[in-house]
Amino acid sequence: SKSPMAVPPRKKVEEAAMLDKRLSSRGLALDPKGYFLVGVNRENSTITAKFFSTILNADGKLCDLDGNVLSCDSDNRAPPAKEFACRTAKEMTVEIFELWPKCPVASLVHAAYLGREFQKAEAALYSGTYYEQD
Repeated sequence: SKSPMAVPPRKKVEEAAMLDKRLSSRGLALDPKGYFLVGVNRENSTITAKFFSTILNADGKLCDLDGNVLSCDSDNRAPPAKEFACRTAKEMTVEIFELWPKCPVASLVHAAYLGREFQKAEAALYSGTYYEQD
């Protein structure tokens, strides 16, 4: 049997957490084709992703397909264009990026962000901890 791996010193763990918090607060350009809401469904033991289609209006603001300007903190949104429920982050990325014929993710930044979120959701699902999307 393998011996446990060494854990970084507490100071390094705290520094990494502070760096992550700072990076999470930076501004990002939204993908003009849409966005995902990532979650955890504990009843079904899955991570979930709901894709919402969007457009940019003449002022460059992100809107739903009816032209309504979107707000990040609003629960008033159209139904998702597509929904996914997978057991692992890897399964989710395969479903979205490899098997979805019309995958609308146009930005590598967006794809990398989604991969990180799916990993966080999977870790929360299997450790029993709280998940909140960045």
